Amino acid sequence: FRVVANYFGNQQNYTPVEGVSIHWAGGRTSAPPDTPECGFDGSKCPPAEPFPLYVIVIIVLGGVIVAVLTISFFVYRHIRLEAELAEMNWRVRWDDILFGSPSKNKKLERQGSRLSLNRKGSYTSSCSGDTIAAHLNDGGRQLYTKTGYYKGAIVAIKPIDKNGITIHKPLLLEIKRIKDLQNDHIVRFVGACIDPG
Repeated sequence: FRVVANYFGNQQNYTPVEGVSIHWAGGRTSAPPDTPECGFDGSKCPPAEPFPLYVIVIIVLGGVIVAVLTISFFVYRHIRLEAELAEMNWRVRWDDILFGSPSKNKKLERQGSRLSLNRKGSYTSSCSGDTIAAHLNDGGRQLYTKTGYYKGAIVAIKPIDKNGITIHKPLLLEIKRIKDLQNDHIVRFVGACIDPG
């Protein structure tokens, strides 16, 4: 180390030594400023490129992946809905509905009879008593509806007077909504039979 200057505090006088200069770091010829131009953390000088290239690539790829996932989710939902509509799991075959009490049907099966469409007429008259009574509020009247057994459960059957039913997408959507609707205060829709008759 070499003496480059003297400072006299009582006189507040700074006197450099002749012929000797201060060696400043970084090739400077004068003292550095108290605060750097860009601040100590560089916050006062924004970078020439706001975002590095890799950050831009990550943002673009992330956006593309999110968009692809969103589109895929909606396409999957649409395909699944179309598959459910095409499956028509609400459709009930007339042969699967048993009329009369299960004991009657078991007797018929033991006798070698099959509960099919062809033999339906032979036991319809014997099932006229298989009904459910619903009490109406107007004057204490009762409404009787025909019942049958489907997959082991008793169901009410409502006939619809139509010669033919055209199956189109709005109808399928409505039937799906009705079948998916389940509430303790609403009679559950089991299905529909669209076989002729």
